[in-house]
Amino acid sequence: MQYLQKHKSLLNLKRGYFIGLFLLMHVYASAQTTKGLVTNDANQPLPFASIKFCNSSKGFVTDVNGQFPLSKLIDASCIVISYVGYAPKTISITGTPPVHIILTPSADSLTEVIVTGSQKNKLTRILNNVLAQKNKNNPDKYDNYQCHIYYKTIAGMQVADTVALKPGSKEVDSVQLRNQKELKSLTDKQHFFITETFTQRIWQKPQKLQEIVKAVKMSGFKNPLFTSLITNVIPFHSYNDFINLNGKDYHNPISKGLFQNYRFRLENEIINAADTVWVISFEPRKTGDQLSGLLYINSNGYAIANLIATAVDKELKRIVRIEQQYQQVAGKWFPEKLNYKWEFGIESNNIFVTGNAVIDSISYGLPQNFSFNKKRTVLVNNVAGRVKDSTWEKLRQAPLDQKEITTYKVIDSIGEKYKLDNAATIIPALSEGRLPIGLVDINLNRIYRYNKYEGSRLGLGLQTGDKLSKKITGGAWAGYGFKDRQWKYGLFTTWYADNYKETAFTLSYSNDVTDPGRLQVHSDLNANFVREFLLARADNTKQYKLQIQHKMGYFTTQLSLTHHTTVPQYNYTLQMPQKSIHKFSGNEASLNLRYAFAERTAPVFGKYYTKESKYPVIYANIDAGIIKEQENRYLKTIMAIRWKKNINRIGRENLLLIGGYIWSQEPLPLSKIYAGNGFATTNSFLAITGGMQTITPYEYYMDRFVNLYYMHDFTPVLYNLKFKKRTLSSSPYISVAYNYLLGSMRQPQVHQGITFAVPEKPIHETGLVLNHILRIKYLNLGYFNLNAGCFYRLQPAVTNANRYKLGVGMSFSL
Repeated sequence: MQYLQKHKSLLNLKRGYFIGLFLLMHVYASAQTTKGLVTNDANQPLPFASIKFCNSSKGFVTDVNGQFPLSKLIDASCIVISYVGYAPKTISITGTPPVHIILTPSADSLTEVIVTGSQKNKLTRILNNVLAQKNKNNPDKYDNYQCHIYYKTIAGMQVADTVALKPGSKEVDSVQLRNQKELKSLTDKQHFFITETFTQRIWQKPQKLQEIVKAVKMSGFKNPLFTSLITNVIPFHSYNDFINLNGKDYHNPISKGLFQNYRFRLENEIINAADTVWVISFEPRKTGDQLSGLLYINSNGYAIANLIATAVDKELKRIVRIEQQYQQVAGKWFPEKLNYKWEFGIESNNIFVTGNAVIDSISYGLPQNFSFNKKRTVLVNNVAGRVKDSTWEKLRQAPLDQKEITTYKVIDSIGEKYKLDNAATIIPALSEGRLPIGLVDINLNRIYRYNKYEGSRLGLGLQTGDKLSKKITGGAWAGYGFKDRQWKYGLFTTWYADNYKETAFTLSYSNDVTDPGRLQVHSDLNANFVREFLLARADNTKQYKLQIQHKMGYFTTQLSLTHHTTVPQYNYTLQMPQKSIHKFSGNEASLNLRYAFAERTAPVFGKYYTKESKYPVIYANIDAGIIKEQENRYLKTIMAIRWKKNINRIGRENLLLIGGYIWSQEPLPLSKIYAGNGFATTNSFLAITGGMQTITPYEYYMDRFVNLYYMHDFTPVLYNLKFKKRTLSSSPYISVAYNYLLGSMRQPQVHQGITFAVPEKPIHETGLVLNHILRIKYLNLGYFNLNAGCFYRLQPAVTNANRYKLGVGMSFSL
């Protein structure tokens, strides 16, 4: 006792130490489970599930991953968890808050709910306020911002436990079942592919954007082939009139005309502190490609707090889904987390691609002394592909799970064993029509072509490949036409001044056939495949050319110096007062310009590719030269404007306006003036924007002209029809077209030996096209579509061509 009394203070100190240690351990243990999770019975997180306190409108919403802070339940004795399509669940809290909450699908989730007048009025008021505040909450309307984005993409497969019976079979194929089990065992352990990207995104109003890739990691490759950016797959936010998923536009449920496109229903109302969150479901009214999902609108600024949107194609067994979570930063709403999932079925299994992005370090300003690179939207740091694992652990918002770790380990070992980095160099060549074979590449575009003049043309083109040199390439080609019985050939060498081949110097010689007078505006507009097929009248042209191409900002430029000799291969004479000319030679300098404001570019396989601009694209050609036989100097110009846009409540607009004017001392030969851009044949295919559908290729010539092509797509489909054969369906929509041509020519009588007309009176043609009359499913990835239509010319034809043109065409769509 004396000892205890003597050391009582010491015992009290130790007791306090142990109690404190116990409390610290309890706090540490609690810290390991600071978040709760709401999932369905398949253990899939339910994003933005509503959690309300019993007998109250107060509560909160889980995040995009179905998680919520347990601290929010400290004072709660009872909560109600709800989610559209699931049975609500009530939980009494008597001790430790629930960590994992599971909801089950509701049996009556598809029953119709009657919306009262007061609810409809409330919905209308909320949604109209959202529309009124769109520009205020749209990040694209902010003067400046910058942020960091961590993005992870995974590709994999969900494999069923069993296999489906084949038609007419009563038993499961044992070999097929064994293969299915082996595949499931593999996919349970790992994915097929994983890549991570860490970028800095910088924005300045109205349309300046820069994405700087600071780190990129791709399974199987030491040198990543492309940068996987969330903004290349889904929109960064949902305040535009359309939500673009996989290159396809869907009406935004918060765009003007929203009540024409969607049905809305107020599902829940949650009071969180001083704000109210309204949970609104939406589903499409019209037949066609629309979204369904949930909108979470915050009363603070009537901004989108969360969004779930899903597009379903039952024929392709395809589902595309996005989940977006927003937050307030410095009084402005900004995206915080973006999820994406693309899934399609193959037999009883599902292939999927998922993307998860986390956005942080948000500020409303530009980095000091920062300047935008208009030429390249995405810039990749030189060391981005060599970032260490220790750095990646800091960049990730959450550590990789075991399945993701295994994916990197397995796919990286496969990549090293089979030298995937070396094999991947084939892909850039293939995208340019080249097949690498050792040190040389075969030009696939030179192997075969067909037209009326040459008939079948067989050829071969060879050039040095990237294995020999990435800076310099050279080659030669030759081809033989079996109808005209003539050889064509050429050779060239090109020097690239940069790694992305955006600045190049080319020296070439060619002896080939060319289409006399055919408009050559730009490769975007020329429809070269169609032109080659329609070639029926040809010039033999020998030319030496020096060409320089360069990209600067939104401009792409091409400067050419050419010496040419042209011999018409048809009965043609340029009849001048003093002599008749059958052969033409001369020198020409050409400048080709293309301007695309705010066009987005990103590197893929070592080359920058463009994403179509939503603004009009402007083209210009200026040719200055001399025809030696006439001592005739000339200046030839072409201007063009192309505009494509999906306009809310109107449809898709396609507009192309082309004009040209020639200044010359004397009339130019046929090969140097403008031919009417006719695409008509005996059995015309249609409808290609950029060509007159009811005039033949050589029906009209002029030395000044204006040409308009317009097509409007009424995007709602007329009906959806499914055939017994599941690969076939029909979902037609209507397009209307109007084309216009007007031109003139000085001294048309000097062109002897051929028959043509000058469109001094306007040529008008109108058309009606029925798209997607028949759709053929292809590998559950998309559709080959059969289109049909009719074009009618208001004026009589010069040739025997019919004023009516009926035809069919093919297209591919997602």
